[in-house]
Amino acid sequence: MNCSYCKQPIIRNLTLAELLGLTPIPKFGLCSVCSNLFQRIDAFTSCTGCGRPNHKGLCQDCSFWQSAYPEYKFKNHALYEYDTNFKEWISSYKFSGDYQLRYTFAHTLKKALKPFKRFVICPLPLSFVRIEKRGFNQVEGILEAAEITSIQLLKRIELAPQSDKNRKARLLMPQPYTLATEKKQITNRSILLVDDVYTTGRTLFHAAEILLSASPKRLETLTLAR
Repeated sequence: MNCSYCKQPIIRNLTLAELLGLTPIPKFGLCSVCSNLFQRIDAFTSCTGCGRPNHKGLCQDCSFWQSAYPEYKFKNHALYEYDTNFKEWISSYKFSGDYQLRYTFAHTLKKALKPFKRFVICPLPLSFVRIEKRGFNQVEGILEAAEITSIQLLKRIELAPQSDKNRKARLLMPQPYTLATEKKQITNRSILLVDDVYTTGRTLFHAAEILLSASPKRLETLTLAR
């Protein structure tokens, strides 16, 4: 097994299930050195709405979204702090196209999604132009690496990417999503929206707005970083 980030071999003891051939030995993981680069968010000391680290209660951003969407009981589960090391990782994966890096957080993501076994897992979609340029959907990639089945419930309209916008422009961004399936496939079902990074929250709330129009039983979100 090699580290998916630094590419160095990982020396570890095999589990009993791996020794017996009951589970496959993964090709990639995250070595202890690289693992220490990324800071996990403590759910007990983070914002109860978006998962912003070191902010008990509801942060100012979430108070804004609560007033904008008073009927939506939103909850985002964020795994890592969006710090310098995470930005470097996502730049290499998302913008430089190092697709092997989709395995970096596979173990953590798979564990984090265990409580959502009865949820429909929906990755945030990319536009056709963005897919053509990048070659892959980064969210679908990390879900596949974690062996998580997902369904695309949304499709994205051709708009300028958010990475090119400042905070004000992101918040003013028009609705970029429409449904990619019939409403009956969503109604009364529990949905988990998954994205890579929570910044302003605009993207997730746009996506949630479209899904809420189909009356899901429950709707929550999860991001790798906040």
